Amino acid sequence: MIKMARMVFEKPRNGIIISVIVTIALVFIPSLHQGVYGVTLLQSYDENGNCFNVYQNEDYNMFMSYPCTWTERIEPVPGVESILLSPLESPQDIYQESLSILVTSLPTQNMPSNALDIYAKYVVDNYRTQPVNFHLLSSEPMNLFPSIPAQKLTYTMVRDNITLQVMEIFTILDGNLFVFMYGAESDEPFYKYIPTIQNMLSTLEIGNNKVSSMSPLNVPVV
Repeated sequence: MIKMARMVFEKPRNGIIISVIVTIALVFIPSLHQGVYGVTLLQSYDENGNCFNVYQNEDYNMFMSYPCTWTERIEPVPGVESILLSPLESPQDIYQESLSILVTSLPTQNMPSNALDIYAKYVVDNYRTQPVNFHLLSSEPMNLFPSIPAQKLTYTMVRDNITLQVMEIFTILDGNLFVFMYGAESDEPFYKYIPTIQNMLSTLEIGNNKVSSMSPLNVPVV
């Protein structure tokens, strides 16, 4: 299931309304959903022999390692670059845990200095207007790339009678908003893969920017 939302940054300047349309997607994927799956050619192994694929995005010169047990799916939706899916645990697995990679171009001029705060506020305000029993757990700055602001949102919502927990990490680089959205069923399934998500994001490279001294992904217990 894919839910699309739009945010508008509006800032009056000399009588001109500067609008930035930012498209975001919250992606929760039923385990039996059919899609287009990407093929990753590069693999690596750590010192313990664990296998990792390398996610590659030539458009943004972006690379990130993820476990070979996960799969990459390409979603033909503007702004959704890729979805990385955890392995199915059983035929009854309703939702696969996923890390969605979203990118939206922003204007290079007159960008509000508090653009990340505006984005975070929009996400929260938008879901509070929907009948999804939205509950904000945390909203805080975090370290991702050196000297580049980033922010993290964690929240829960109910869809199709299932409580879902979401963590969004977002930053702005070279005029693009990058959103890394981890979603899973709330409670144990969500926390199970937090170390995996931490390890994946710690390998992230975008252009000349490499993750270093990344903040621990401490998330509130529901």
